[in-house]
Amino acid sequence: MRRSRRRSPSVCGQDFAELGNPSFLLTAILILGLFCFSLGLIFIINSLRIRDYEGVIDIDNYLIKNNETFQSNEDFFEDRIADYIVAVERNEEVNNQKANLLIKARIGILCGFLITVIFIISLLIIKIC
Repeated sequence: MRRSRRRSPSVCGQDFAELGNPSFLLTAILILGLFCFSLGLIFIINSLRIRDYEGVIDIDNYLIKNNETFQSNEDFFEDRIADYIVAVERNEEVNNQKANLLIKARIGILCGFLITVIFIISLLIIKIC
């Protein structure tokens, strides 16, 4: 009786060719990697954009208020505390937006890096076979 030989699965040879056109697959992987890197770069550039931050004191209002009446130390410090509270709340929102953009950029760059590694490994596999 004749034993049938089972073919072991391999990446080389015809088994790899059955997966499809390797050049098309490699091109798709490369384009996907470049897209992820580009997306990460866009998020980084957008996060570096200069934003409007809330100032601690509005100089115009302060000068107008001081020209009308003399402000005591207690009123001055109360106004500055209120200004600081408003500035901190507004600037916290701006910083959170920047942090969210940087998180998205990190994900895009990480995906691009992993896809590039997959691309290089695929090229090495094709070259070996």
